[in-house]
Amino acid sequence: MQRVNRLFTEIVNAVMAHHNRLLSKVAGGRMLTMSELHVIDAIGSELLPMSEIATRLGVTPGTITVAVDRLEKKGFLTRMRTAEDRRLVLVGLTPRGEEVLRHHAAVDRYLASCAVAHLSPGEQESLVKMLDKVRQAIVNAPAVPFDI
Repeated sequence: MQRVNRLFTEIVNAVMAHHNRLLSKVAGGRMLTMSELHVIDAIGSELLPMSEIATRLGVTPGTITVAVDRLEKKGFLTRMRTAEDRRLVLVGLTPRGEEVLRHHAAVDRYLASCAVAHLSPGEQESLVKMLDKVRQAIVNAPAVPFDI
């Protein structure tokens, strides 16, 4: 189990290192956190209410408000009110946010292709099945007790 934990940690750290290098280049000197990148990913090419972004990320509306404030200030998001209901605020990406989204998707595709390039088609299929089982187990795991 310790080996699995170490491998997961190394994979996550390597992926984050690639993303941090990307983000420092495409963010125009304005550093983006991984949490901010998750917000950009959750919005994608849509115009979304803040509540929908919070739901997609599994966080509170207050958390999203803080993140959207920061991303809007950095020039990656914009807020708009609808003509039908002025109380409803929709959030969308600016051209700079769309650029980050495109680059992020490209890095993900590149890393995935690097990860499986040395595997046969059969090994790739086995990997996908195993990763899906791992994903399901993590998604369905009960909450971590605080006394661990």
